Amino acid sequence: MRIAIAALLVLTACGSWSNEDLEYLYALPQKDTLKSKLDGTGNTASQGLSVGDPSKTYDDLKKTSDDFNAFLDLVLNGLDAIRQFPPTTRQEDARIWGPYPDDKHKGFDVQVEIHREQAGAQYSWAIKMRPRNGEFFTLAGGTYKPTKSLREGQGTFFLDGKADRDNLHEGDPNGADRADFRYSTDTDPVIVELDLTYGAAVTVGLAFNGHSDKSAALAWVAVNPANTDASKVSYAAGWTATTAGRADLVVLEGKYATATGIECWDQGHIVVYAKGYSDAGPFEIGNAADCAYAAPVELKAVP
Repeated sequence: MRIAIAALLVLTACGSWSNEDLEYLYALPQKDTLKSKLDGTGNTASQGLSVGDPSKTYDDLKKTSDDFNAFLDLVLNGLDAIRQFPPTTRQEDARIWGPYPDDKHKGFDVQVEIHREQAGAQYSWAIKMRPRNGEFFTLAGGTYKPTKSLREGQGTFFLDGKADRDNLHEGDPNGADRADFRYSTDTDPVIVELDLTYGAAVTVGLAFNGHSDKSAALAWVAVNPANTDASKVSYAAGWTATTAGRADLVVLEGKYATATGIECWDQGHIVVYAKGYSDAGPFEIGNAADCAYAAPVELKAVP
């Protein structure tokens, strides 16, 4: 989904913000607050599974973290422009930006709406598009409930991938029909959960916890039909502020279905401990006392 509100560029000198306008903006998710904080880099050396080898599991974790952040950008980048300009229309309980021509989709208009509900106890927002002079359809939207303050609360948002493909004729034809996020910023950790829906079934889920001490955790499901040993695997991984970490896995489908494993790495992303199964049978290498976490990382859910 690529949305560019080009007309905003010519409106920089038009209008001004009110304090009430700013309250509406707080209802929009702040992507930098929700992103996975894994600042290390991936390994480039050849990888194995012995103490002292670069950790392949860390690399998988880093890629998953980066992909999650890129997907957040995809969903939320369309909101960035409206933070720079006052709304086009003010209603008693709504602020509207647009409709503006979208220069990424010739002949289409884009509009962003934020509505105040329940006397400010909840807000809803939407990114809508339409063929010029046609009917609007919703590409993305969400809700927000402020709790501790206007800036801290709980929310949801979604991306309608099917509407994107059907109306704008872009996106991956094999991509998710819908992505649903849930989040809380009034907790420590900040919590983000994502479900990707393909057809009638939810097939992929991901969760992120980001703590104030810079430690964090991700849980996700990896699917690789080419790996007949472990074609579907669930991971729960945690890392410290130095990016040393631990991942626990369960094989859900494949030759080793029901098998479990552990891998730990140090701040240089080098294997210090691993336990699991191979064709030769069960194995254990290294010293479990060297793991950054003594027990599996348990992620908290959105309240």
